[in-house]
Amino acid sequence: MNKVLIIIICEAIAAGVCILDRSLFPYDASESNHTGLQKGARILIVTAEILFIGLVAFFASDKASSPVSLFELMFTNAVLLRAAQIDAVTKTIPNRLAIYLIAVRTACIAVIFLTSGEGLTELAGSVIGIAVIGASLILMGKITKNGLGAGDIKLLAALGFMCGLSGAVYTLTFALAVCVVISTILVLIKKITWKDHLPFGPFIWMGFVLMAVLI
Repeated sequence: MNKVLIIIICEAIAAGVCILDRSLFPYDASESNHTGLQKGARILIVTAEILFIGLVAFFASDKASSPVSLFELMFTNAVLLRAAQIDAVTKTIPNRLAIYLIAVRTACIAVIFLTSGEGLTELAGSVIGIAVIGASLILMGKITKNGLGAGDIKLLAALGFMCGLSGAVYTLTFALAVCVVISTILVLIKKITWKDHLPFGPFIWMGFVLMAVLI
């Protein structure tokens, strides 16, 4: 099947889930308002999101081993973008977003098992990913007493289930690097201090995009 057609189909499903989430669970009045300029602006934002998700998928598609893995990449990008938006405004990441990742990965493993018989290998990689990432971040939080929030930990653990251990580690590494750079810039221009906490959801999304395109 043509690569562009696969991307369009995958994007339609991934974007549809996030648009439905936006409709069912608006995080503020601007998302639940359906009139006037706000509606037009929201349409433009959603269109830009869909185009960006497709662009990332196009550049990362050569690394995808199958249409299923390409769909997982696009769906994860869409969900993490949604998490970034919510976290930036509310400073929380809803548990349902982690559940989306786990549910879709489970369904994809079932498809892989039925089509190629490699589902057990995929499942093992996902279990290792969620266990190692989740346990490591929880332990880090206990030691530092000032680690990531519970929502960040759950989302990253779910990302470990979706992408495996290496994908989650690369995402977290890029996310931390971008966070350090942006935080330093904001401190230098006196927008924040070193004691301030930035929502980490946007950095998780940026880290994933960098991982998908570069690794």
